[in-house]
Amino acid sequence: MTMASISQPDNSQPGSVQAVTSSVNQPGGRPSPQVIVRIPAQIRRLYGANARETLDAASVADVVAQLDARYPGMGERLMEPGGQLRRWVNVFVQGDDVRSLQGVDTPLQRGDEVWIVPSVAGG
Repeated sequence: MTMASISQPDNSQPGSVQAVTSSVNQPGGRPSPQVIVRIPAQIRRLYGANARETLDAASVADVVAQLDARYPGMGERLMEPGGQLRRWVNVFVQGDDVRSLQGVDTPLQRGDEVWIVPSVAGG
């Protein structure tokens, strides 16, 4: 089984990091579906990421884990230490906000498009 990891702060010791793993294979050893992930310019500039990434991911959590593996630190920018998306990060799967679905546990299907969109505020 292939594993990807997200480094998250370990609150037990200041400055330490713990690894959270996420399976890239679905239960039963089936390969995860290939999905397209769209990354906003603000995040691309910080990590040198591509505008479009193709990943084998079974869930939104897998997407974040794989992005963090490719671009260390991106996972912490997108996720809270408790494993939820940060308030300013919106993720859409096929146009639906994952917060109205199953959050980071939202399952993905082959060909799905996952959009990471920062919140826009101001007046």
